[in-house]
Amino acid sequence: MKNDQNSENFEELVNTIQLTPKNLIKLFNVNGYEILNSLSSSPKTVKELSKEMRLSEQAVYYHIKKLLNLEIITYQEEIEKLPSTTVKIHRYSLVSDKIIIDMFPGSNSSNSYFHKAVSGINTRIPKFLRFIAPKKSIIEGFLVVGSAIIHGKYNATAQDGHYVGYIGFLLGQLGLQYRKNFSFVKLDTEINRENLQNTNMIVIGGPKVNVITSELQDNDFLPITFEISKINTITNKKVKKSITDPLIGVIQLIANPWSHSKKKKILLLCGPSRIGTQIAVYAITHFSDKIDEKLTKNKEFVLLQGILDNKEDIIDISFSKYP
Repeated sequence: MKNDQNSENFEELVNTIQLTPKNLIKLFNVNGYEILNSLSSSPKTVKELSKEMRLSEQAVYYHIKKLLNLEIITYQEEIEKLPSTTVKIHRYSLVSDKIIIDMFPGSNSSNSYFHKAVSGINTRIPKFLRFIAPKKSIIEGFLVVGSAIIHGKYNATAQDGHYVGYIGFLLGQLGLQYRKNFSFVKLDTEINRENLQNTNMIVIGGPKVNVITSELQDNDFLPITFEISKINTITNKKVKKSITDPLIGVIQLIANPWSHSKKKKILLLCGPSRIGTQIAVYAITHFSDKIDEKLTKNKEFVLLQGILDNKEDIIDISFSKYP
């Protein structure tokens, strides 16, 4: 997806944090900015910042505390060994070097893409997403979307590329980042056997439009399958029950069946229809706690129903219709 606009914009999205104008005012003082500028080059302790800025450690810590409250910086705890004892120290680093301003927090403007994408996001990393960044908030895996060119055994074209923005912004809000010069977003047609065997994946789209989903279903790896010959129908293999509903979103979290490591996982976001896939994506950006709760109960999947307004825009999610 090297030439795709969604791929080009992803780095900007995933490494961006959101501030209100009120919080922006708190950010811009000389010492606070100098701390951020210093941390942009490398993580540092309060002692190192104090020496570099020629400020007392107490003054540096005062500004550090404000930046932590704004969730602009984070820290890693380290153990320092001294001759007679050991002490814990905090090494601070930037959550992101990019900021967007939500000028009207809480606005219901239908044109506010970013507000729609991030409203309701909890900055605690949900359990179901922790597999994608198992170490120090660095993403290890791929976000896989179906190609917009005719492909696969169903000769289909996917229209899911714009969901890259929503998921990318979600991961960025959670403080997750990926390695430089690493292409996190891939088309389903770009995934090779090595990728399948050695990585985590977030996969968007059903078996008709995403060949990774198709392979998972063809090899009987999915607890919830999609009926190709029946419109808007899914089957729960465990209870051998079929459901027909175009407004079902399906979230499945399974071990990567091609990997030799049991820790590698695949998060599949889709539905029996295009709107079903949109509902699944909407759900993970708005109801992460509820999804964690459901996955704790069902282990591998969550079924949910989208509630639409008269303009066919998603306004809510129901978790009660399909237990």
